[in-house]
Amino acid sequence: MTTEPVPVDRQNKPLDSSLLDVQEQSFLPQMLRFQIIPSTYSLLPLKQFAEVLKIPLGQIVPIPHMPPYVMGVYNWRGAVLWTIDLGHLLGMAPYRQYQQARSVHTTLVIEQQNEASGVQQLGLVIHDVVDTLEFDSSVITSTDLTDLPETLTQFLLGCWVDKQGAILTILDDQSIFEYMPNEQTYEV
Repeated sequence: MTTEPVPVDRQNKPLDSSLLDVQEQSFLPQMLRFQIIPSTYSLLPLKQFAEVLKIPLGQIVPIPHMPPYVMGVYNWRGAVLWTIDLGHLLGMAPYRQYQQARSVHTTLVIEQQNEASGVQQLGLVIHDVVDTLEFDSSVITSTDLTDLPETLTQFLLGCWVDKQGAILTILDDQSIFEYMPNEQTYEV
């Protein structure tokens, strides 16, 4: 069974993958807004993403003796993609408690360049992708982090308050990569 990439625009419509490079030409950073778990929203810079996958249930192979947030590995384009339960990593309830009646795992593939080993990718299993948005990075605040648990704050760049007053956490993908149990286990 193949997995189709699902980049989306603000109206949650399929987006031409060539448009994913637009953020480098824009004056405002573009972020992907997604639900970690139902009713918990977060942001990551769009430039960190390789793609969004819909992985069929049963296609992620569990690996024994790994931390509970590591879901396992997935064959992504012929390479091993380590997948983690992002909510569980951040101190929330495990993904399996929220996957009722779902036939796929929504997975954000993030990547980073590592001088020693090249490009590294990691799959973040989430509840759902919402949209992309642009905003002035000067409105990012760290003052709202005091009430959040440390299991979450260690992975945050800051917070942003949207027009409706909802506080959205902005995740630090670098911190997520650094936290993984063994860097060599998820290199490409």
